[in-house]
Amino acid sequence: MKVIPKGYLHHMKPSYQTIFGIALALFLSFSQNSNAQEWEQLSPSPFPGRHHGIGFSAGGYGYVISGSVSNDVWKYDPVNDTWQQLADYSDLQRGFGIGDMDGDIGYFGFGQTFGGSFNGNTNDLWRFDGPTESFEQLSDCPCAPRTHPALVYYNDKLYMGLGSNNGNLGDWWEYDIPTDTWTEKSTFIGPNRHHPYQFVIDDYIYVGSGHFSDWYRYDPAADAWSQIADHPSYIRVAGAQFAYNGKGYTLSGVADYNNSDHEPMPTGEFWEYDPLLDQWSELTPHPGMSRWAPAYFIIDGWVYLVAGETYDGESATYRYQLDPGVTSIEEVQENKIELYPMPFEDVFFLPQDIKWKSIRVFDVSGAQMSGIEVNGRTVNASSLAKGAYILEINDGQQFYRQSIIKH
Repeated sequence: MKVIPKGYLHHMKPSYQTIFGIALALFLSFSQNSNAQEWEQLSPSPFPGRHHGIGFSAGGYGYVISGSVSNDVWKYDPVNDTWQQLADYSDLQRGFGIGDMDGDIGYFGFGQTFGGSFNGNTNDLWRFDGPTESFEQLSDCPCAPRTHPALVYYNDKLYMGLGSNNGNLGDWWEYDIPTDTWTEKSTFIGPNRHHPYQFVIDDYIYVGSGHFSDWYRYDPAADAWSQIADHPSYIRVAGAQFAYNGKGYTLSGVADYNNSDHEPMPTGEFWEYDPLLDQWSELTPHPGMSRWAPAYFIIDGWVYLVAGETYDGESATYRYQLDPGVTSIEEVQENKIELYPMPFEDVFFLPQDIKWKSIRVFDVSGAQMSGIEVNGRTVNASSLAKGAYILEINDGQQFYRQSIIKH
């Protein structure tokens, strides 16, 4: 493998030397601000044991709406580690619902509602405006009312389906936000199910688990489904799920084993899905046994785990830093790997004696770049514009991060 010789930077064109320096400085700042991969305990929430709370984040705050058949709204301040109760979102007491975010705007509904104009399984939809902390009811879905569906935001639309109403469902619906209208889409190709996990990565929606181990990818542009790698470990339902920086995550929940379909897992299992490799990797579980239907939200790269029904008396709030990072300039230098060629045009090669678990590329601001294709040790980055980037690569034991340059 070719290694960049000492003094090489002195012979680079000034534009690339400048970009390289800026990239390295920003990268080191980004890395030094990252934290170790451990769960940090916070103050307990005012609603321990609450299940199916719907979590959002907006304006640097966390919010938990309803859950355990309630209509209250709670606001979390991460700076002071404190909770504040806000006005109820409506007179509808809700449980077993679902929600997702678009920036500072949240969408939620479905589940069961009581105390209002309708009691039982519902098909309603609500909008939460984070900046004003206000709520608006939108058009009901012209579908069967249901509990435990999948619901995600993508490209000015919501996608909702599956769930339960006197049996598992497998339909799939698109809600167009600007026009406030619903359209039925292609039916889910896996077995009908309720309480699946779901997230969005780039231009695809991923849905799976929910009393099964299989997972599927939905292409909104083609309105088509395809199967991906099964989820490892226990068959599970009712946990937390989200995407962050091009990866998908499943956290906690309860399992289908020991002749019980809602059995707590021994640990709060935490898994990461890499769509480039179609592969799951296990991360550090949250403390204690797993939880049924916890609330969660992400603030400044931290995922917060809140409440949920617990089985071991462990109901504390925890958070976990999703950016692994490194802690010193020395570590950055020591963890460099040999890449060829560098700078590169469209393609570069990784060392061939290591089986890599995941690969990510960031721009100098820390935003993850999409469109990177990996085939064995060949990395096709033809989708990138010319400039400097940060490569993060994981061999299953440690992360390597270093600058790369496309010319």
